[in-house]
Amino acid sequence: MPPLPKLRPLAPRRALDYALEYVDRDWPVFPCRPGNVERVDPETGEVRIAFTAKSPLTRSGFREASTSERVVRQFWTQNPNAMIGVPTGEAIGAFVLDLDVKVGANGFDWLREHEAIHGRLPDTLTANTASGGQHRYFRHVEGVRNTQGPGLASGADIRGQGGYVIVPGSVTSAGAQYTWVNPDEDIVDAPAWLLAMIVKERQPTSSIPEQGHANDNSAYVEAAISGEISALVSTRSGRNGALNKASFNLGTLIGAGAMTRADAEARLYGAAMANGYVAKDGEHSARATIKSGLDSGEQSPRDIPEATFVAEQDVTAWLPKDSFKSMRGVADTGRAETVEQQSASAAEVTPRKEKRERFDVTWFDDIEPSKPKKSFVKSVFGYGEFTVVVGLPGTGKSVIITDIACHVAAGMEWHGRKVDQGLVVYFAAERKDLTERRMLAFRKRHGVQDVPLLVIGGRVDLTKNLDDARSIAHLVNSAAEACGLPCRWIILDTLTRVFGAGDQNTSKDMTSFVQSVDEIMHATKAHVTVVHHTAWSGERGKGAIDLDGAVDASFIVKRDGARYNLTCDGTNDGEIGVITHFSMEGVVVGNDEDGEPTEAPVVVPVEGDPPKKLKSSGKTTKDRVFDALGDAVEACGVEPDGHHFPNGVSVVNLDQWRECYAATQSGQPDSVRRAFDRAKTSLISDGKVRQIGEWFFVC
Repeated sequence: MPPLPKLRPLAPRRALDYALEYVDRDWPVFPCRPGNVERVDPETGEVRIAFTAKSPLTRSGFREASTSERVVRQFWTQNPNAMIGVPTGEAIGAFVLDLDVKVGANGFDWLREHEAIHGRLPDTLTANTASGGQHRYFRHVEGVRNTQGPGLASGADIRGQGGYVIVPGSVTSAGAQYTWVNPDEDIVDAPAWLLAMIVKERQPTSSIPEQGHANDNSAYVEAAISGEISALVSTRSGRNGALNKASFNLGTLIGAGAMTRADAEARLYGAAMANGYVAKDGEHSARATIKSGLDSGEQSPRDIPEATFVAEQDVTAWLPKDSFKSMRGVADTGRAETVEQQSASAAEVTPRKEKRERFDVTWFDDIEPSKPKKSFVKSVFGYGEFTVVVGLPGTGKSVIITDIACHVAAGMEWHGRKVDQGLVVYFAAERKDLTERRMLAFRKRHGVQDVPLLVIGGRVDLTKNLDDARSIAHLVNSAAEACGLPCRWIILDTLTRVFGAGDQNTSKDMTSFVQSVDEIMHATKAHVTVVHHTAWSGERGKGAIDLDGAVDASFIVKRDGARYNLTCDGTNDGEIGVITHFSMEGVVVGNDEDGEPTEAPVVVPVEGDPPKKLKSSGKTTKDRVFDALGDAVEACGVEPDGHHFPNGVSVVNLDQWRECYAATQSGQPDSVRRAFDRAKTSLISDGKVRQIGEWFFVC
């Protein structure tokens, strides 16, 4: 093995040079911060530590340590002053006794006391740290992890499997150095008395078949994670500090190998969205705080208690007792899942993390009589289903869904139909402020409060991978724990705003979207509804037909003058037809900058015969030009600057509006333009459309 790098005070070298010599020794290296990184807390204005000294500069910490010269050169080209981190344990064949000099806890005092009892530690490779401590290297022993052993003092730690140390060749931002005491010394075995302090004896477990399970104590880990996330979701003040603390605590689980960094980031970010941190301070600030906390926590891996496992399920247990005995030796079929019925009991508040099996198997003779379909809105929305509600712009599809959501969350009967109260999560990806105004109008009209309805805004992409779906699911389950009610309904409004860069017209991207919805449904056991726009025909949702085939039921909202109707136009298990007729009334929810009252709509049921079927051919040119404005706003609307515009309005310019209309017409360009101009003038004169400067918007 090549010798360790030796420091040469008379010939200073770069950190990169030392790092490459460790690579020659076959020690993987990664860059670490030479000092604390400070930032201003946006909540308090105080300067806080965003990243601690010695924390990894790599996203996945020591797990990105490399022995590739190309990678290492890139590390230090990007961070020339970075200190050199080396993972301990199997990676270098050694663990490290880390002796610190702390006020009231001196690691050297602890060592002298134990050497007086057990004898002097053997000579082994040793380094002096920048803070006056020491790192003593001993040969790796299985079971030695990165932790503080039960027999160690607070000034003495162990850096073993799952940890890392800073090695000589590193210089702090204050100029302090790490140096070798005896670079030519070998790494030797640790004495038995030291190992007895740091290697935990495994607790005896029940006699079970060996089936390849790792002892990860998932029950303890999940309880720890849920506790952190629940506390963070309910935090209303000091959210930055709470997010940093929760991130640190989950980081200790990452360091222990008990959870992945991606999972921790998803859960923490979901909780930060739920408690309003992201809305107030932004995504960048939230992710920076999460990264800082996780980086710090990974340096102090948690000591996970031992778990006692029960035997793996007998994969032949589903076979008939007296049949197919020759199949008892069938190979392991992997994991599967059993979907349990929802109930209003406390046990259903957060779906249990059950052991998943790959297949759910039922023999023909064992099929039980079907149970009545259970709905949280009687005969409309069933438990655990996937539905879509579509409509042209301006037909009130989001308004009616908001109305139903408020009724379900408040436990109020909806248009004569019973509801089963529960948490409702409304992901208002399109216009969160508008959704909130509609809910405020509902609250003022009906005088309700203490309603478990969570409104979420933000950007997600449910076509790229399952990460955002998992973030939403973690957020929903955390909210369910916080309010003490099961989540009945998750609404994604609109599909376009959660589709990312995907193409709605391709089966591949639409299938990816459906898989993300399935992930949310599986993790939360909630009903998921997607609000979507119809195609130009107004008869079905835009995009690939894969969405139509995936949903359990589809609904369409249409407008007939001042009246609207919600119709079920397709279902796997239920009735097709008109669900309700409704109109809208304005409720004053505030005042604009000029003191004028502003309104938001509430739904009012309308009695009578179903409205006549709408036909696209019955629309006038003015109707179509008006619809085109709504489509243009949906496709490319922006929020304008200036106090002259109504709060929350989106606007487009003339070219955007005209092009959106022309795309639906087949006539000569000049004729289409003249028809558009006449209709535009009439709409402005009628007060349906307003123009301010170059911008147009619906009144």
